[in-house]
Amino acid sequence: MVDAFPVRTGDVVRVSGPLERRKGKFSIKVETLAVEEAWSDVFGATIFEDFTVPEGDWGRGNVLIQVAGSHAERLKAYLLALHGVHTVAISAVPNTPQERGVLAECADPAALFAALRDDPNVPRVVRRWYLLEGFHATLADAVRALEVQLCELPPDTAEGGPEALRCLPDAFRRCLPEALGGNDGRVPVRVATFPRVLGQKVIPMLHAGGAATPQPHGYRAVACVVYVQGRYAAGLAAPSAFHGDLSTAHRNTAGEAVSRAYYKLREVRARCACVPADLSTVAAAIDVGAAPGGWTACLAKAGVRRVVAVDPGALTIPKTPPYDTAVEHMQMTFEAALPQLVGEVIATDADVHDVRFGLYVCDMNQPPATALDFMLQSVPLLRPRAPFVLTFKNPFKKEAR
Repeated sequence: MVDAFPVRTGDVVRVSGPLERRKGKFSIKVETLAVEEAWSDVFGATIFEDFTVPEGDWGRGNVLIQVAGSHAERLKAYLLALHGVHTVAISAVPNTPQERGVLAECADPAALFAALRDDPNVPRVVRRWYLLEGFHATLADAVRALEVQLCELPPDTAEGGPEALRCLPDAFRRCLPEALGGNDGRVPVRVATFPRVLGQKVIPMLHAGGAATPQPHGYRAVACVVYVQGRYAAGLAAPSAFHGDLSTAHRNTAGEAVSRAYYKLREVRARCACVPADLSTVAAAIDVGAAPGGWTACLAKAGVRRVVAVDPGALTIPKTPPYDTAVEHMQMTFEAALPQLVGEVIATDADVHDVRFGLYVCDMNQPPATALDFMLQSVPLLRPRAPFVLTFKNPFKKEAR
């Protein structure tokens, strides 16, 4: 087709010709072809590439979550384990080499956004989220769909009340409770696009259409437009569901994290059934390679009554409850601490107070073989069926570029 007609890969084209069926398959013998929207008109000189990895039924998805590329698969598992949300596709698009779009199907997007916003693990890796109402072949079609939705909104839902909202689709009733409509009949909107380069096209198109006034502040709706799976999707979200850069979002655990590792162990607790959800049932836990104390703090905060932190380095844990009574810091290497701990177990094992650990964790910056060896040496310190959590670090240094 590219040889016979003046089109390029990525262009949206309309073809016509006789429909033929051969061996059970339909095909079109192209007689005429028209370019509906050229790839270069949207993405400029960027070469067309589609890195979408489908995970489910093609053509579905009503939520796109923009995440750091290295965390896309992790977020996919997190959404399923904690929220029962299935990922439809993971997409990397032009001009955003370090970002991924996790396309998911969700029954209640507003509830999901609220849960993610208040989850202390999520704002560290998620950039933005987008509410989607439908897929379109061209960017122009997506913008026209937004204009139709904006025109169908009542001038002021605050005056119209619940009766005015009943004419809207269910998704809008849930996600657009705020008053809409400006004095000139235009709706002040904030434009959110993925990739961001789309904003350079969407903003002037919405302004020219007459239904919206794009502006970064004082907006009453968020116009979401994304490119994913070779198509464009669009939708309207309420300001209450959109927080822009989530690195500034509210965190329920503000100030309690000693290090980034704190959130890593929180995620393990949330997703892994082998680790007790209620850590107050664990009498004692050991943290090997504890400094600066992220995992130790997480265990103490969650209710473990005794946490033995083994590391020659200093801990930066506050000297306040529950840390002041629960944490015991053995400021020495694991090799030096092991004989002392084994001796303690042997001396008191027959006593009614069992000192063996009900949980073993290790996030030390050592090669995987070393971390595994330390864990095996610690087996005599553990109670039967005690779970353990290890992280395996890449022992090879990254090449300088």
